[in-house]
Amino acid sequence: MADDSEKEKIRLVEADLAQTNEFVKGVLATGAGLRGSAITIWLALLGFAFQQKLSSLAVLAAVVPLAFWIADGYHGWLYGEASAHAHRIERLLASYYDMLSRRKDDPDTELRFRAKLRAHRYGLFIGFQSNFGLRQLWRARPRIFYRVLYPFLVLVAIGLVVFIHLTLVPTQPCGAARPGQASLPAASTYTGLPRAKPTSTVSSKIRPPITRGPDRWAVREGGGRWPVPRGEWPVLLPELRTVSSELAAAVRYQPV
Repeated sequence: MADDSEKEKIRLVEADLAQTNEFVKGVLATGAGLRGSAITIWLALLGFAFQQKLSSLAVLAAVVPLAFWIADGYHGWLYGEASAHAHRIERLLASYYDMLSRRKDDPDTELRFRAKLRAHRYGLFIGFQSNFGLRQLWRARPRIFYRVLYPFLVLVAIGLVVFIHLTLVPTQPCGAARPGQASLPAASTYTGLPRAKPTSTVSSKIRPPITRGPDRWAVREGGGRWPVPRGEWPVLLPELRTVSSELAAAVRYQPV
C-alpha cells in the first residue's frame, strides 16, 4: 500500500499531466495557425507571380515556406517533447493502477511502481530530451507536415521560377531592338509602307482596284479591260500595296 509521501507524489504527477495536456493543446493550435498562414501567403504569391510573370515573386514564394518551416518546426519539436513527457506520465500512472489492482496476485508490481516513481522527473521542460536545432525539423511531429507539406511548397515554387524563365518570357515593346538588329521607329510613326506625298488628286500612274470577273481577274485601265490569268494574279500584290498606300494618302477618292 502506498504511504502518504507516495500519494503526494502521485498528486504532483497528475498535476504535471494536466499541465502538459494544456501545453500540448496550445502548441497544436499555434502550429495549425502557422500552417494556415503559410499556405495562404504561398498561394497569394504564387498566383500573383504566375499572373504577372514575375520570377522574383516566385522566389519569394519559395522563401516563405522555408521561414514558416522553421517557425512551425519549433512548435512541432515542442509538441514531440511534450507528447513524450505525457507518455511517460501515463505509463507511471498505469503502473500505479496495476499496483492497486494486482498487488495481491503479483507483489512485484508494487516494486516496479515505486522504482518508476523514484525515477520520474517532475516538470515538463526539465523532461525535454533534446535541444532544438535544424536536425529537429525532420523529427518534429506531426511528421507529415515537416517531411511532405513544406518540402512540397518549396519545390512547387522553385518549379514555377524555372517555368517562368523558360516559357513566360515578357514580350519586347514595339520598336525595341533585338540582339544584332537595329531599333525600329516608334509605333506611332512606323506604318510598314512607303510614305506617299500628299496630293490633291490621285496620281495618273495609279490603277484602280482589281475587280473579279466571272471567269478571270481583270484590271480596269482607261475604260478597257486587262485580262489576267488566275494563276498570275499574286504578282500584282506589291503594286496593290503601293496603290493602297497612295489611295489612303489622297485627298479625294474616286471609286471605280
